[in-house]
Amino acid sequence: MSSEQTTKSLALYIDAYKNREVDFTYRKRKYKFALSHGLFSSASVDTGTSFLLKIFSNYLDSLELAENEGVSLLDAGCGTGVLGICAAGALSALIKGRLKVHCQDRDALAQVFTEYNALLNDIGRDILSVSTEALLAVKDPDRRWDIVLSNIPAKAGSAVLEDFVPRSISLLKIEGSCRGKVFVVVVNTLADFFRSQVNMNALLIQEVKGKEHSVFVYTKNKEITHNIKALYMDDNFPLSFPFYIRKRASYNIEKINYFLDSVYGASDFDSPGRDVIIAAKLAVKINLAEKLCSNERIESPILVHDAGQGHFALWLHGYLQAALPMLLAGRNILALSAARAALSAARRACDFLTITDLSLEKERLSFYSNGFALICLFPDFIPGCRREAEMWEALAFLTAPGAFVIASMKSKDAPDFERKKKLSFVKLGEIKRDGFKALIFQKRLNK
Repeated sequence: MSSEQTTKSLALYIDAYKNREVDFTYRKRKYKFALSHGLFSSASVDTGTSFLLKIFSNYLDSLELAENEGVSLLDAGCGTGVLGICAAGALSALIKGRLKVHCQDRDALAQVFTEYNALLNDIGRDILSVSTEALLAVKDPDRRWDIVLSNIPAKAGSAVLEDFVPRSISLLKIEGSCRGKVFVVVVNTLADFFRSQVNMNALLIQEVKGKEHSVFVYTKNKEITHNIKALYMDDNFPLSFPFYIRKRASYNIEKINYFLDSVYGASDFDSPGRDVIIAAKLAVKINLAEKLCSNERIESPILVHDAGQGHFALWLHGYLQAALPMLLAGRNILALSAARAALSAARRACDFLTITDLSLEKERLSFYSNGFALICLFPDFIPGCRREAEMWEALAFLTAPGAFVIASMKSKDAPDFERKKKLSFVKLGEIKRDGFKALIFQKRLNK
């Protein structure tokens, strides 16, 4: 995809999901940031990020670099990209050497907004890159950073937070003028916990406490040795990294048993959601397995979109008892990775794509199949982004004649979703329970 095509694609996402655009000034440079209800801090640049940038500014004032010395920086858990973009703007005004900033977040929507905000603020792709991946994941095991910045998510999970300090230390350069430093802001309720982790694993340089947040600056302690294995977003994640696993358990839905290693940082980790349970109940009620197998396009693949950590995909695999190709799609790469690993353990190979919107990614999805036999979706509609009509357009485009669509969502969202249904689909049934509603549709054979 060309640079112009990429920019147009980003603009489509921003038009669909932007909540507002805010002004922000850092070190006398003016910035604009597009924000979304679907991402952290949708009304303004949050106080924790502003506080961390203030402490980082003091560090920049004291920074002395050798002639033409470059700087590399990692923004871990970037959200809309405020930390990485402001750091890139500030550093570009100070250094003459090569500047590389990388932003990472587990949410595909965060990648879109960070890429867009970088372009909005004239931070080029030659300086700033973005990827959807786990916190402190790497693509290159030898890659090291001069600076790591993070407004670490409080809900990341205790095991992930415990891993953060030694892992961030392992990613630091130890040579050069920067001498490898990590700047982290946490809510004050986590300050004692985080301080203990720093003291056990690193050398604390500075701690600054504000009204709501505390900033920790630390570096490698030469007297402490860590053996940290690089974290990759590959086919073996998260099984290769047990600290990400929250619960290992077997489950039973509608008399189908399955096993799942659920992970921190994604929904439905302790039990399948109510939307998943009623979707499975509805599939059994209408005898979906028999109907699907009677479809002459039975060899066509299945698409499961935004189904959390894989409860429904695993249940569906056991229920259908047919080795149909399966594609998982959604925003959260941790959830997708957990689902793929569990399906692999169940001897069911599948692919996944990190996407946010079926409509905006329908061309990309169509490369996987010229017509899905079944699409299962679990939309959690973002406030101000009611895209039911666009979703139905995508469903019509992506399904084969006679294909089925299962949609399960909050009951309050179901009427608008059903109201926008395309005439090419007929409803076969529904179940409403516990504040959720599941519906199933079939595409007409002559459409």
